[in-house]
Amino acid sequence: MLVQVLRGHKDEVFVLEAHPFDTNVLLSAGHDGQIFIWDILAGTPVASFQNLIEGQGHGAVFDAKWSPDGSMLAATDSHGHILLFGFGAPNDRLRQVSPNAAGTGSSSSASCW
Repeated sequence: MLVQVLRGHKDEVFVLEAHPFDTNVLLSAGHDGQIFIWDILAGTPVASFQNLIEGQGHGAVFDAKWSPDGSMLAATDSHGHILLFGFGAPNDRLRQVSPNAAGTGSSSSASCW
């Protein structure tokens, strides 16, 4: 039985990763350089990130994994970069997804080395 069609990526999707605690949250990433965090019940993205590389456009995201506690994710791209994203609690869904972030008031961040 089909539950949802998740629309947002503009090219092939390489990664689908279930959240370690919240069964209604899914991560997707792909060739378009986008990473989406989905609320699969609502069929809408909770958050999205674009992997933009200065002077080169976007880099395809080849793999992504949640941290064991679900409060962060790490990804790799076509240029050999490692991307790290940490979720403070910018909205209710991420507050639910991230058990250690409730009430911290911090915001999402990304780093690329």
